[in-house]
Amino acid sequence: MTDDGGFQPHTKDPIPREEIEAVGADWTELTDYVRMLRDALEDSEQHRADLEDIEEDKPAISDRGFRPNGWVGQFTEGVEVWPYKLDRDEFNSLVKDVQGWVELIGANTIGSQMPVSTERLIDPDARIGTYSRLLIEQTETILAGRPPTAVQRRRERGQAVRGQIDARGTMELQATGTAQVVSTQVSFTQNTPAARLLVRFHVALAREMHRLSEAYEYYEHVFGDRIIYHQRLLSRTPFDRLVGPAVESEFSDPRVLSEIRAGASPAMQTVIDLWESFKRERALEAGLRENFDTMVKPMGKTYELWCLGVLLELLAELTDVDPERSEIKECYTFGDRVRLHYDAKRSLNDYSQYFYEDRVLPTRGGRPDFTIAVDDSIRWIGDAKYKQGKEKGYQPLRLSDYQRFNTYLLDYLDLEGPVGSAFLYPAKQVSGFDVEMQAYTIRHQPLRPRNQIVQRADLADELAQILPGDSRAE
Repeated sequence: MTDDGGFQPHTKDPIPREEIEAVGADWTELTDYVRMLRDALEDSEQHRADLEDIEEDKPAISDRGFRPNGWVGQFTEGVEVWPYKLDRDEFNSLVKDVQGWVELIGANTIGSQMPVSTERLIDPDARIGTYSRLLIEQTETILAGRPPTAVQRRRERGQAVRGQIDARGTMELQATGTAQVVSTQVSFTQNTPAARLLVRFHVALAREMHRLSEAYEYYEHVFGDRIIYHQRLLSRTPFDRLVGPAVESEFSDPRVLSEIRAGASPAMQTVIDLWESFKRERALEAGLRENFDTMVKPMGKTYELWCLGVLLELLAELTDVDPERSEIKECYTFGDRVRLHYDAKRSLNDYSQYFYEDRVLPTRGGRPDFTIAVDDSIRWIGDAKYKQGKEKGYQPLRLSDYQRFNTYLLDYLDLEGPVGSAFLYPAKQVSGFDVEMQAYTIRHQPLRPRNQIVQRADLADELAQILPGDSRAE
C-alpha cells in the first residue's frame, strides 16, 4: 500500500490480506469479484481468438493475498490498483486522457479492446448502485409528503346528486321537461405521468439489478438490500397498479418530461433529472466517459488506447483534418488520402503482400496495433508495448516482439515511398533511438504522460516524413 492510499504492486508477490483489510476493504467482496472476473475471462477465452493480445495474466486471489497481475482500476471499494512503471499522478493523467477521448476513439472501439463485457469491469455500485441509492432517497421524500396525484372530474346526469350539483346544467336540462339533475363528481387518482415515471424508474433499476444478480453472484452481494427495496415498492398499493401503465408509457420525449417537471415537487424534479441521466448513461459511450478511470482493465490495453488517442491528435494536427471514424472499415480517415487503422482484423487484408488466402503464403498475417495508409499503400506501422528497460540499458523488448514486428513490416510496408515504423513504450528516458534492420528502420519511441510534450513532438516529426506534402486540407 502507498502513503496516499491504493495499491501499486511492484513484484509478483501478492498484496497481503492484512493490507487490504487495513484500508477498510471487504476481503470477501474482493474475493467474489476476482473470482467472477476470472470466470468471465475464462468464458471469453472460449469464444474470442483475439484474447491472445492480452499480455496480462488473470487477477488472482488466495489465502496468501491478492495479485492484480497487471490489471488496474477499482476492484472494490477501497481496493484501487495502479501500475508499476507509472506513478499515481501519471497514471491518473493517462486514464483521464483516454476518458476524455471516448468520443474521439469510439466507445465500441474501446469496448472491443476489453477482454470481457464492460458491465463486468465498470464498478456496478458506481454505474447502477448510485442511481438506485439516489432514487430511493427521493422516493422516501416523496412518500413522506403526498405522492403525485391528479384531480378527475366526471359530469353525470340522473335522478340523484353525485358530488357537487351543477345548477346551470340542471336548469338547462329541466327546461327540456326532464326531472334529472346534473352533477360533477370529483375524485383523485395516482395514475399520473409523474407517478408512472417514478414507477418506471424503479422497474428499470429492479430489472437491471436482478439481471446482473442472476448472472453473477457477486452483484447480489454488492447491491444488498437496495434491490429488495425496488421490488417491495412495486408490489405495494398504489404502485402495483401502475406497473403496466408505466412500462407502456413513453418517457424519452423531452416535451413529456418538461410537462411532468412543470407541476412536480422538488423531489420529483430531482427524479426526472436522475432519469434523464440514467437513460443517457445506458449508452456505452456515457458509461465509459463516466467510469473508465475506475473501470478494472488490463494496463497494456489501457496504454495502447492512450497511444491511439495521441496518434489521432497528432494526425489531426498534421493534416488539419478531424478524423472520421469508420468501425466497419476499422479505421480513422483524415481527408481523402490518409487513414489510421487500429487493431484491424479485416481491413489490412488488401494491403497484405504475402500472408493471405490468395497470396504467396495462404495464411493470415499478424495484426499490428497501428498502421497509417496514404492513398493505397501502408506507410507507417506502430506497436504499443507497456514495457520498460532494465537499469543497465534501455532495451525493453523481447526477440519475439521483433520477430512479429518484422513480419508486419515485410508483409505490409510499401517500400516504393517513404515509410516508417516504431515501438511506442513508456521508457524512463526521454529520447528514443533507431535500429536499422536491412530495408527497415525501427524507431524506439518513448511515450508517456510525464514527458509527452517533447515525445509527441518527436513522434510528429516522424509521422510528417511519411505524409504527403499536400495532405493538409485546403
